[in-house]
Amino acid sequence: MANVAYILRKSFVGESLYDKLQTISSKFAIDSLSSENFKDALDLRAKDFEDALQYFCAKENSCEVIITRNAKDFSFSDIPVMNASSFLSVINA
Repeated sequence: MANVAYILRKSFVGESLYDKLQTISSKFAIDSLSSENFKDALDLRAKDFEDALQYFCAKENSCEVIITRNAKDFSFSDIPVMNASSFLSVINA
């Protein structure tokens, strides 16, 4: 959600930002990042450490897909990776 907030902050401010975050959080489960996820991400030595954190959190929580603007940075992922547009087209089909 921190990354989602970062992206939304470019278009929304104040209450409208929080309203959007509330809407999104009501539609999805939000999982915790564990210290084990952090250690695994360190060991992976991925190009982008934040992506590694997201990957190990998603893996631990049996997520079906990772949604990102940088799918190429998840070359190590055995979880399907999609951009937001692709994901929305699938769930709205």
